[in-house]
This record gives sequence, C-alpha cells and structure tokens, in this order.
Amino acid sequence: MQIMKKYVLSFLVVASFVVYVLYSRDIFVGLFKEDDEEEQIVKIPEPVIATPTPVIVKKPPVVVKPTPIPIPTPIVVTPPVQMPMMNPPMMGQYKDGSYTGNSVYNYHGYIQVQAIISGGKISDVVFLDYPNSGDSRSINRRAMPKLTQEAIVAQSSKVNTISGATDTSGAFRTSLESALVLARN
Repeated sequence: MQIMKKYVLSFLVVASFVVYVLYSRDIFVGLFKEDDEEEQIVKIPEPVIATPTPVIVKKPPVVVKPTPIPIPTPIVVTPPVQMPMMNPPMMGQYKDGSYTGNSVYNYHGYIQVQAIISGGKISDVVFLDYPNSGDSRSINRRAMPKLTQEAIVAQSSKVNTISGATDTSGAFRTSLESALVLARN
C-alpha cells in the first residue's frame, strides 16, 4: 500500500508538471476559456518596402585655373653680425695666482675652495673646508675629485652635479665661481 501511494503521488506531480508546461505554451488555453469569450484576431499590416528612386547628380564642370609663376626675389647677402662674446676667450682668461672662494653652507656643512690659476687657466681646485663626518665623509671622498677634474676640463665653475652629492656639487660651484670672479679682475 505504501508503494502504491508513492506511485500515485509521483504520477500527480508529473501530470501537474506536464499540464503546466502545456498551458505555458498556449496549448491548453482554449480548453480553459469560457465559451462567451470571443477570439479576437488582430491583423498586422504587411510592411511597405520602398524601392529606391535613382538620383541623377550632375557634376560641376572642371575649371582649370592657371598657376601663377613665382617671381624670384633678389638675394641680399649681408656680412655676419659679430655678437659680443658672453664668456672671455679660454686662453688666458684668468690672472695667475691662488684665489680663495667664499665659504658656502650646504645641508651637511660648509664648503670652501681655492682656485689655482697657472698660464691663465685653472690648473687645480683645492678644498679648504668641507663636511667630514658621518655619511658626508664617504660622499665627499667620492665627489671632490670628480668636481675638481670637471672644473679643470670646463675651465669654469659650470660643472655637472654628482649623483648622490647634490648639495656638495651646488656649494662647490658657488664657492669656485666666487674665486674665479677674483681671478678675472
């Protein structure tokens, strides 16, 4: 008896599902309608397809304009203008001797250099004062020879900034420039 109840219950569940599916697909809709309802048929008009009408486009006539012949302009040659020199000539631009620059403070301490001029050129740059403690010691030990060499090659205070020694490089340029101002006068 127990098995029979299970079969009947399963059959009812399956039958209900089948009726639901068929109803949702409008198969059984007519069975559940009331008799007095009339079925309305709506006729959808057929789409009107327009045929393209050919359009005739008239092209404008081609007009050829004569191109003007350029008249050559006379070339006037003028002598080059002598610009005043911004920097004095490299050879002999400084007076021989030793010139001490200003003491310049940077973040780590003071830097002061002395320019040694021989034959009108920078022959050496000597550090008279520089920061010599903590990290500054290793930074300056590496940067000072490079700055000195660049100043001798450039024959001016316009040297590149040494990576890792930005403050030292800036103070070096300022102190050296003040020494070179004295060497020019």
